[in-house]
Amino acid sequence: MTFYTIEFLKTQSNMNNIIKWAVLGFFVIVGIFFAVKYFKKRREGRYRDVAVLVLLASVFTIGLLLQDADGLKQSNKSQLTSVMEQVAKKEGVPEKDVAINSTTLNSDMVAKAKDKYYQVLFNSDMNSFTLNPINPVAPKSQIQVKDGQN
Repeated sequence: MTFYTIEFLKTQSNMNNIIKWAVLGFFVIVGIFFAVKYFKKRREGRYRDVAVLVLLASVFTIGLLLQDADGLKQSNKSQLTSVMEQVAKKEGVPEKDVAINSTTLNSDMVAKAKDKYYQVLFNSDMNSFTLNPINPVAPKSQIQVKDGQN
């Protein structure tokens, strides 16, 4: 059973954005390269075709970046970290000692606050939750916590 801390979730989100921006930068550079090649040799259509393909891939990547910036994934992550912050406050532990077994918000998660485990149950519209204490069946050797450094 793997648990994720707030730091891990924030780091994961940042790494995904860095990778997407790097891919977009690569597509732009390659697109400029093939556009220059095409303008030098206008009779060779292959450079134009490759430049158009790279342009389409760039537009697709820009769409993914816009979707992440404005879409459900960001709000899902912020809601998940908000739940973790509320668990820390309710249990009186530092936020760094709270972890959750999912990287996305769902209706049946397990939260770990220090050495205590709780089932996180949401209501039907996912805007409030209750914590039920549980005892994990998995041995401690199989429970791992991933933080921002892992």
